[in-house]
Amino acid sequence: MSVSLLYHDVMSAIFPLLSLRDRISAGLTQKEWLKSATSIKSCQDNVKFTSKKIVQQIQCVDSAFFYHIGSICFMTNGDIDRYYTDNYNYGTSVFIDFILHVINKEKHKHGVCGLSKLSFYNNNLNSDEIDLVTRQLEQIQTLTELDFGWNKTNPDALRHISRCLTNVPSVHTLNISDASFDTNSLALDGFKNIKTINLSFLRLTDDFLEIMSNTWTERNGYCLQSVNLQANHLGNTDQCGRALSKLIQNNPSIHTLDVSENLIGDKVLCILIDTIAQTQTVQILKMREIRLKSKGFHSLCNFIKQPSCPLLDLDLENIQPHPNDIEAFANALSINKSIQVLNLNGNHIHNVGIQALAFAIQKNTCLTSLDIKTNAIDEIGMMSLSEALILNTTLVSLNISNNFIGNAGLKYLIDAIGKQFKTHKELYALRILKLEQTNINQVGAAYLASFLKENPFLSHLHLKFNNNLPTFGTICIARALQSNSNLRFLDILHNKIDDESIVKLNKAIKTNPRLQIRRSGL
Repeated sequence: MSVSLLYHDVMSAIFPLLSLRDRISAGLTQKEWLKSATSIKSCQDNVKFTSKKIVQQIQCVDSAFFYHIGSICFMTNGDIDRYYTDNYNYGTSVFIDFILHVINKEKHKHGVCGLSKLSFYNNNLNSDEIDLVTRQLEQIQTLTELDFGWNKTNPDALRHISRCLTNVPSVHTLNISDASFDTNSLALDGFKNIKTINLSFLRLTDDFLEIMSNTWTERNGYCLQSVNLQANHLGNTDQCGRALSKLIQNNPSIHTLDVSENLIGDKVLCILIDTIAQTQTVQILKMREIRLKSKGFHSLCNFIKQPSCPLLDLDLENIQPHPNDIEAFANALSINKSIQVLNLNGNHIHNVGIQALAFAIQKNTCLTSLDIKTNAIDEIGMMSLSEALILNTTLVSLNISNNFIGNAGLKYLIDAIGKQFKTHKELYALRILKLEQTNINQVGAAYLASFLKENPFLSHLHLKFNNNLPTFGTICIARALQSNSNLRFLDILHNKIDDESIVKLNKAIKTNPRLQIRRSGL
């Protein structure tokens, strides 16, 4: 039997299960799916790639589905490397049967099980169940990532997880969010192998953080690189500042720190910034939804002005700065030489703030990703931003979603990108454009269609939640895509899509087989 026919038979068997989870992003009917499966998958390499992609992206629907996916990967020689069993509450017996099934399939094919990433997120597993599951996992010596977040993970369960980590030293990434984490758990040896740990929603206090910073140290054998402390009970105190400072100093390999959604403020931020400036190790700093006053914000501005600033990724989502602080931040950003990824989502900076940021974008020479979603920007603000983009040659990703820029603002943006492309063709960088919920209608869709025909470099376009985008607008975009072979991803979810639009979109997919489309009706 040919590979394509075998693939066709397997896809026929599991298609109903796939559609339940809405994970096949092209949104084809069963007939269209099978036709696509047999026409596109003409060689074994393609089948292997697709089956692996399915395994990586879909979430398992039921216990039978575990076996279907195991079978497809086994029958088509596709490699299994990750499974997500999030949010299904199957119970221990199903999970253990599933794990044993994967182990046996992989051993039959390769001699060893090659599973590397496994998630049991939010499955209500208690301590005894986690004990049974982790004992089975100890047979898989290739695991690198484990997710036990949002289960009934008490100190006993943490000891079971630690035992598993000790016996499977290849695991370097662990999520235990919402666990009951006590001071005794800090001393468990299994955590010494972990490089990336998610400790969010653990209700950790300043006292606990201080103990942790003195226990989890490089001197004691720990190798932490990324620590997520999001949504704990950390306060704006000297104790918290000192504890965070010690955590960084005692673990010089830490490059990522997330302190979002805590009660920290100016006092902690000033201590934290001094430590980062001194150690030069932290490159990714996430501070979403913390409340800074002018003192803390200006301390941050002075820090990112420095030539020695090590930050590459700065997340300041929803910190609600004062307008004067935004202007000071923009001035600092204009001369910053390190930050590549900046998130200012949800700060309501309005047109005045975007005008200040436009100046920074025009001068900045290292920023590659900018998120200014939900900032009350309209077409006037877009005019300022668009003028700056003409002179910017580094920005790869731009997110201006949930701003009512409308057709006029979109026209400013598209014209600016067109001028940028013509002026700096060899240096043109923009590849990802997110325009979700921006009040675009059929006029704006016509602008986008013309833009897609002329711009061969854009790879990702997001248009979700533009409810005024009618069938005519979608058809215009679909026709434009038939002459654009470079776009890889189009998100038009939650728009008005009818049968005629679907026909046109499917034609675009045939023209560009690598194009992935997310649309309503999946």
